[in-house]
Amino acid sequence: MKTQTENKATKQPANKDAAKGAAKQTAKPYAVLLQKALAGDYGQVIQRFYVSALSYHLKQQTAFPRARNASETLLNPQDASAFLEKHAKQSIPPGSKQGQRLFDAMIVEAFPRVR
Repeated sequence: MKTQTENKATKQPANKDAAKGAAKQTAKPYAVLLQKALAGDYGQVIQRFYVSALSYHLKQQTAFPRARNASETLLNPQDASAFLEKHAKQSIPPGSKQGQRLFDAMIVEAFPRVR
C-alpha cells in the first residue's frame, strides 16, 4: 500500500510538469516561430531578415502591435511556418503586409513587455 501511494505521488507531478511543458510550447506558437527563424531553421535569408528587423525596431523603439497592421489577417502558425519556408531563398518583401503582421505577432508573444 505504501509503495502505491509513493508511486502516485511521484507520477502526479511528472504528469503535471509534462502537461505544463506541452502547454508552454503550444501557448506561444508565434514566439516559437521567431525563435526558429532567429536560429536559422528557415535558412540564412530569413535569419538575416529577422535579425535586421529586430535591430531596426529596437533602435526605433517601435511599439507592437503596430496599428497599421491590425486589419491584416494573421496567418495561423502552420501557414506562418509555410510562409517562412516559402521565403527561405528569397526574403520576405519589406512592404509585405502579411509579413509585417506575422512579425508583430511574433514580437508580441516573444517580448510581451514591448507593447
